[in-house]
Amino acid sequence: MKKTILAVLMVVIVSTPCFAQEGESIEGTIWEVLPVGLRIFPTPGIWISGDLEFGFYDGKVYQNLSPIENSSYEDRLGFIVFSTANSPVSTQAIGDVIEPLYFGILQPTGMGIVFMGDISIFPPGLFIKMGLLIKTGDNWIPPEVE
Repeated sequence: MKKTILAVLMVVIVSTPCFAQEGESIEGTIWEVLPVGLRIFPTPGIWISGDLEFGFYDGKVYQNLSPIENSSYEDRLGFIVFSTANSPVSTQAIGDVIEPLYFGILQPTGMGIVFMGDISIFPPGLFIKMGLLIKTGDNWIPPEVE
């Protein structure tokens, strides 16, 4: 009996904030990465993100107001997940710039986290960075749609 009551209380505690946020979306919002983040792989350090911002509109992710071709976001119950992808390294020509990959988790309340995977040819390897996101704008429409 005690285990059943504990299980019910845990479900109520976890689901109550989610139900309160149900129906909110990031459609038409702008999110900015805080200026200083962390480099977490291959060696720990500081990542200066610059003016990196993301916009979300019509199922596409926009980076600094430009659409990212292979991108998507999905509203979940209480949070939003977004990701970007690019061509595999094997299809890249020598000298091509390899675009970074992004994966983020956002809360409709205005906070989130983004991971950036940056594949580099020189120096060779994968670099993973992490930054915090804050919502900076609502009711945003990309310039190409207006």
